[in-house]
Amino acid sequence: MWTHSFKAMNTRFRLWLDAQEPRARAALVQAETFVRDAEAMLSRFRQDSVLSQVNRAPGRWHRIPPLMAEIVREALYWARETDGIFDPTLLHAMLAAGYDRSFEDLGEEVRPSSRRRATVRPGGWRDVQVEGDMLYLPPDVGLDLGGIAKEWVADRVAEMLAEWGACLVDAGGDIRAIGAPALWGTWPIAVADPRCPERDIARFGLSNGAVATSSRTRRTWKVNGRRAHHIIEPTTGKPADTPVLSATVIAPTTVIAGVFSKVLLVRGDRQLRLLEHCPGCQAILVYEDASIPVRYSPSPEVAHA
Repeated sequence: MWTHSFKAMNTRFRLWLDAQEPRARAALVQAETFVRDAEAMLSRFRQDSVLSQVNRAPGRWHRIPPLMAEIVREALYWARETDGIFDPTLLHAMLAAGYDRSFEDLGEEVRPSSRRRATVRPGGWRDVQVEGDMLYLPPDVGLDLGGIAKEWVADRVAEMLAEWGACLVDAGGDIRAIGAPALWGTWPIAVADPRCPERDIARFGLSNGAVATSSRTRRTWKVNGRRAHHIIEPTTGKPADTPVLSATVIAPTTVIAGVFSKVLLVRGDRQLRLLEHCPGCQAILVYEDASIPVRYSPSPEVAHA
């Protein structure tokens, strides 16, 4: 079993590759290079990234790398599929909430700036256009590809490593597995209780699939003494005020799991119907009110802890 760990895309990547061939070790290094190249292109925290350059000049067409074009198309597809609950054009709302730098540099208390302003344009993503390697960003719209870019990259890295053997990619809790490790038969996965991280609310084996969790207990800070977080309600441009504390989704790919986990966190179990149209998708919802039991839907094959 080969392992590799590194920090990129504002999180910790951990890679496992079950391969006998010594040359497979080089595949892990190549995977890291791929991730870092994607980060250099897509990070909103790097002024020299392609994404930052596009966001600084909205209202016109930009030529962008094919990889970025593919991710933007993917993001727009899921915006349409979720009727805008998943929205990749919430950059200004994120900045207004105080998330204007890498989380490690954010600090516990954030002082809001008078220059920060949330531009809430419900459906603004509909005006974003991608034609080949050309991207049109409408005026007053900013792209934030952070989550879906990381999930898309995790899927691609897993596909790269799978050429050598069974593999698992953990991108800060967004997990994609392809194949089954010889030692265990499946990759053991545990889902922690956000109200008590020392306790697991589910355990299961993963061989070909993905897991992602969106939570209001991670990536949080305070503005004027009030707790804020990075999951934005697209109709208000504010951090989502929802009874759901965390949403975990098991799905065929990390992108699907990540999108649906965000949708369920923002809108709650009213959106569980979306999973009915996604074969292999299952959800675990934890509510802020501890008197409400954890919801497992639609009856996932997981061991409830």
